[in-house]
This record gives sequence, C-alpha cells and structure tokens, in this order.
Amino acid sequence: MNFEPLYELKNRLENVAVVGINLAKDDFRLKRAVEQLKEYSTTAKVFKQIYDMGNELISTNDEDKCDLFLDLLALLDAVLCTQATTYSGDKPQEINTITKNKDFYKELHYSELSPLVSAFTREGGGRLNIIMDTIENNPEIMNDFRVKACMIHGLSDKYSEIADRMVDELKKQGKDIVPILKDGFDPQGKRNMVSRLEIIASICKEEENDFYKYCIENGSKEVKEDAIGYLSFDQSNIDYLLDLTKTEKGKLKNKAFEALSYMSDNRAAEEWGKFLKKKTLDNLEYLRGTDQQWALDYINDFIENYVTETKNKTLKTAEERKTVEYDILKVSPFILKNRNEKSLLFCKELYPFNKYEIKRILNFYIAKDLDKDVIDVVKELAKEYEGEFLQQ
Repeated sequence: MNFEPLYELKNRLENVAVVGINLAKDDFRLKRAVEQLKEYSTTAKVFKQIYDMGNELISTNDEDKCDLFLDLLALLDAVLCTQATTYSGDKPQEINTITKNKDFYKELHYSELSPLVSAFTREGGGRLNIIMDTIENNPEIMNDFRVKACMIHGLSDKYSEIADRMVDELKKQGKDIVPILKDGFDPQGKRNMVSRLEIIASICKEEENDFYKYCIENGSKEVKEDAIGYLSFDQSNIDYLLDLTKTEKGKLKNKAFEALSYMSDNRAAEEWGKFLKKKTLDNLEYLRGTDQQWALDYINDFIENYVTETKNKTLKTAEERKTVEYDILKVSPFILKNRNEKSLLFCKELYPFNKYEIKRILNFYIAKDLDKDVIDVVKELAKEYEGEFLQQ
C-alpha cells in the first residue's frame, strides 16, 4: 500500500500548525492532500475517519477547531506509526537535531542577561547601545535560545535601527532559528513579518520554496512582493512564475518578471522579450541582478540600439537634455556591471550627453581593471575634448 498521501497530509497539517490553524480552509495544498485520501476512505474505516475529519477541518469556519485539528493529527500519527517498518544498518547513524553545538543552552548569570532582555522589551533611549555593546563584547550571549526570542521581538521595534540590526544579526544564525521565526508568523503582517521572511530566505534559500508560495497565496502585498522575489532561488518555479506574470499587476507583476529573469528556461527569455517591448528603459531595471546569458544578450542589444538612437539626437531644449541625462543614469548600472565592447562604446559615444556619469563609469573601470581597451577610450575622449575631459 502506498502511504505517501498519508505522509503528505501529515506534512500539510504540520505546516498549518506553524502558520496558524485559522488559515487551514484557505490552504489549497491541504485541500489537495485531503482529496487524495478519498479513494482510501472506501478501503478501511480508519481512512474514512481521517478523510471525514480532514474535510471538516478545511470546510468549517468555526474558529474553535483546535480539538479537531489535534485529534486528526494524533490519529494520523498513530496510523503511520503502526504501519512503519524498522531497519538496522551496519553502522549507527548520527541523529540530526536543531542543536548544532553543545552550547545550545548555556547557563548565564541574571546580571549578564537582564540588561539585554530589558533593552529589547522596554522603551526609551540608550537601548541600541546596550544591544550593540553585547554583540561586540559578549557575542556568545546572542546564541542563547532565550535571547533569540527577544531578537525576533526586536524586528518590530519602533526604533528602526534596532529592527534593522536584528535582521542582520538573525541572518547570521543557523537553521535552528527558522522554526522560531515561523512561530507566530502572520502572512498578512507588515514590516516585521517581511523581515522574518527575509531572514528565512537568507538562511534557507530554495529549501523554503513551499513557504514562499504559501506567503504569495496568503500574504499582504508587502509580504507577497518579497516572497515572489525569493522564487528566483529555484529553477523549478518557472511555470509558477510564468503564471504570476499573467495574473499579477503593478509592482507584483514587475517582481514576478524580476524573479523570472533568474530562470534559465527558454520560456523565460521569450516572455521577457515581450516585456521589454513595453517601456523598455523602465523594464530593463528588473534585469539588473541576473547573470543569465539570455538576459545579458538583451542588455547588450539594448545598449547598442540605445547608443545609435541617442548619439544622432538633436537636443534643442534643456528639458530634452535632462531627459537624456536621466536615461543614461538608468542604463549606467548595467554599464558598470558588464564591461565589454558595447559598454565602452556607450562611454565613448554618449560622453557629451552626461559627462559626469561617463567619467564616473570610466573611473570605476580604471580602478577595477585597467586594460588597453579602457586606455584607448580615455585617450580618444581626451583627444576630442582635451582639457575639459581631463579635469576629473
């Protein structure tokens, strides 16, 4: 007998326990897991009982359904336990736990812990100094599991510097912090929930792919936008992202295209080709982070066409000149990131349109990796514009 549907239902129920039981009726994966047991319900009474309890859990709007949830999970555990098999290997295997070292719990004096906890829980000035002093002089205290809860509480601190610092510190933690971050996670939340999601993504990358999708399907606009971005970790998200580019609008659609730019699938390149035809210069911004070759090809083609169009323009008014200056600033990050024949052509041909920015780009090239190609461009511009070019 295939017990995979039972294990899947168990996993989905455990996920509900993390994110909140009141969201069970909106979890389409839980509904699918329950539906998979429909055929099993005709083979044995216990399977029918599990199936009926699962249906009741996802269909009722009653907020007080904790007993039903716990009964279902306990019954499911019992069934799987009775059907389990045993195996004895040749060598004993190490048991994996969330405790990565022997110092997971370390006895601390009240005088050591109290000022730090107080800095996280009270209001008023001077709290950041206490926290920073502890991080710099007693960093081992930050690894105590009792302090970790305070650090997570600090994500919602009214003082933004404390909240931002806790994001950085929690990212340094191992995966054992993830269950604590998920405990009480509200996908409809604001800044502090966005921060929790950011930390989980930083630590786990593609390992929490299902959690990102859950946030997309149940989250606030802020949570949803960030979660879409984290789909870029996993190439298997290509179909999901293609759907999002068609169903989402505004910032969420743009974020879906940004995540899509990390996909190697040819369909991503095709969809991006259509996207770039609309507001090319604005949409190009969402290719800034990717290193996919098809994206680099789009960027290089754009630069070549942009140089040809711009250098032949006759700018009659100050407003027209400012527009071109601003457009060059938009393209500049791509020129800085990808130095090649076309980016050097960009600098040489468009220098008159934004002299300061082109000089900044060339200064960066010189400092990073000076070679003959860069020297030749500098010489040509110096010869054509003489002392004015060499002022910087």
